Amino acid sequence: MPISVWGLAVAQALLMSGNILLVSISALIGQQLAAHPSLITLPIACQFLGLIISTLPAAHLMQKLGRKVGFVIGNLVGLSGTWVAMQGLLQSSLGMFTRGPF
Repeated sequence: MPISVWGLAVAQALLMSGNILLVSISALIGQQLAAHPSLITLPIACQFLGLIISTLPAAHLMQKLGRKVGFVIGNLVGLSGTWVAMQGLLQSSLGMFTRGPF
């Protein structure tokens, strides 16, 4: 098999491992920050809701500006969401932590 196929396989494995870790850690953080047990999975729900909401706008953006520019803009939006979530962790605020994915 070509080396590029091996690289893509490793990248896919790392992506899937990272996603599993993200869901697990978000639930544990929700458990620590939530005032009520029903809010424990709120961070995970917000992550999936943010993904659902951003899919079509991202596709339209990439169609107009190109995939490379769309990818860079998407990563910048993701980094800003990560910063918001981190601020929520530092302030022990479930509300701010769940706003990160949006």
